[in-house]
Amino acid sequence: MTDETIRLTAKLESRGAGHAAAPLAPSPDPCVHRGSPTGEMRACRTCTGTVTLKVLACGVHGQCTPTKKVDEIACCDGCPDRQPAPAGPVGIAPLVGGFVGALARKPHQYRVTVVLPHLDTVPQLTLALALWRCQSVRPYFLVIDTGSPWPVVEQLEREVRAPDCEVHYVRAHGYQHSSAPVTTALDLAHTLCRTPHLFHTHADVFPHRRDFLEWLLAQATPTTPVVGWQMSPRTDPRGSETRHEWDQCVSHTATMLHMPTCHRARLTWAMEAYYASRPHERGPTLGWPDTESPFLLGMRAAGIAPTLLGTEPNYRRHDIAAGGVVWAEHARSYTGLKAAGGGPKWVAAQRYMQDAMRAARDRLAGWRAAFLPARGTPA
Repeated sequence: MTDETIRLTAKLESRGAGHAAAPLAPSPDPCVHRGSPTGEMRACRTCTGTVTLKVLACGVHGQCTPTKKVDEIACCDGCPDRQPAPAGPVGIAPLVGGFVGALARKPHQYRVTVVLPHLDTVPQLTLALALWRCQSVRPYFLVIDTGSPWPVVEQLEREVRAPDCEVHYVRAHGYQHSSAPVTTALDLAHTLCRTPHLFHTHADVFPHRRDFLEWLLAQATPTTPVVGWQMSPRTDPRGSETRHEWDQCVSHTATMLHMPTCHRARLTWAMEAYYASRPHERGPTLGWPDTESPFLLGMRAAGIAPTLLGTEPNYRRHDIAAGGVVWAEHARSYTGLKAAGGGPKWVAAQRYMQDAMRAARDRLAGWRAAFLPARGTPA
């Protein structure tokens, strides 16, 4: 173990020491685009008494709305990137009396939780989070890292953890299946979910419409609790007798769950649960069974049929569409190909990821430009 690894391990362990835990990502200023003072002063609309605030220029949008007092400086209350100011630092709740957390808006006060498993793709992750934050129904986030290098862990704590975004880590010493890190992350997300709905997606999925989550929420009900897209074809399932099942599986690319129903049915993604049902398939495996296989067995046992909205291909950028509407796009297989490294598919994936991110950034800029006037009065 290197000195750097020892230092980072000790640092992370110290953060879990109950009352002594240091804040993971202090957020003294909820505006992420804070610009320079304009020289203008305005009365605060939310304070009692006479309080005048400096008006700042937004470092990105060029405007500021003096509707919120933040350290005696006006804050862009209409900016979709603005994070609500927490009551205290963003950190680990103390062991005694602090289990409810310090944030003014609690995780259970959101309608939906968006879950993103992650492995060393921070640029894609942060872009996806920015897009999801612009949804008409703003979600709470669970980022579950499945084994990124330690410098990336520090970057996640520095750039991703936020009042509306938890970051958790799965760092097992070994698995019997290549998909087990992801299935473990998805099961952890089910345990952590405190909202009525949960949306499974990837860090390389970028929404096309701001009402995507709102549309899916209306469809995920107690009678149709699992709504999403069919998993991509598995043409090389390594000879498994269950290889025909892939077309019955809902993927975790863009799937909405009604969580009270899923909890009552005790649905799980755990690969160990799959092997308990089919012990003859246990062993170091790559390919099939896959990430979605345990969830399919659980749904069958509970009598739940997934609502499949469409299909997905492998190894390319493609639209996620239903009902003639493109809801999102997926730069498919990027994380897995990056982890595998090399080969023509990885070269192609880097190209189509660049194109997808460029289009996503343009879309985000358009959403922000249209969103700001509707949410606040420009200075």
